[in-house]
Amino acid sequence: MIAARAAAYPPSQSTPADPTVVRVTIDEILAGPGFQKSETIFERIIEWIVEFLSDLLPEGSLSEATLSGLAQALVWIVLAAVVALVVWAIVRAQPWKRARADPEAAADPTVERAQRVAELRSRARAANARGEHVLALRLEFTALVVGLGERGDLEYRDAFTNRELLERGKPGRAAEALLRPIVPVLDRKSFGGEPATSDDFARLSSLCDQLLAGARA
Repeated sequence: MIAARAAAYPPSQSTPADPTVVRVTIDEILAGPGFQKSETIFERIIEWIVEFLSDLLPEGSLSEATLSGLAQALVWIVLAAVVALVVWAIVRAQPWKRARADPEAAADPTVERAQRVAELRSRARAANARGEHVLALRLEFTALVVGLGERGDLEYRDAFTNRELLERGKPGRAAEALLRPIVPVLDRKSFGGEPATSDDFARLSSLCDQLLAGARA
């Protein structure tokens, strides 16, 4: 078609080309497939949202530019939410992330129990050094219950009696048989008016060394 038009209007040194014909020729060239901009999926979605909002809202309430901006904002919000969900799913699926978020589940129970016993015994020694012998005895007994019981995470609380500490520690039958006779002695030292001394702590600490060493063996 272009060639036909060119043949119909051959170039001439003296006669300028008809502007109308030139304009029509240029329009036909630009309308060809090589010059047409393909519409992206994003643009199609924007157009669909604009049409939807136009039908939903009262006519003339918002300009086309405002509707287009609103549509683009909605698309970006949805895309951001999708990306956030994907990232959350990937992070949640990582086993190392779960282990870091829940270190107690990933820790070795034996090591954790030994650390807990060491912490309690350290607190007991510090209390004994301060002259708080009742507290030192109770902390040392708690360490003994933790080391021999099933509750490696047993927490010491002042409100617990020695009997409650023993029951909460859930020792096995053999361990309970060893620990049960100690409870009345500690109760007398703690609540019966019988004074607690540093020698009492030394004896209980020695017993703790022996029983925990036997448990480890």
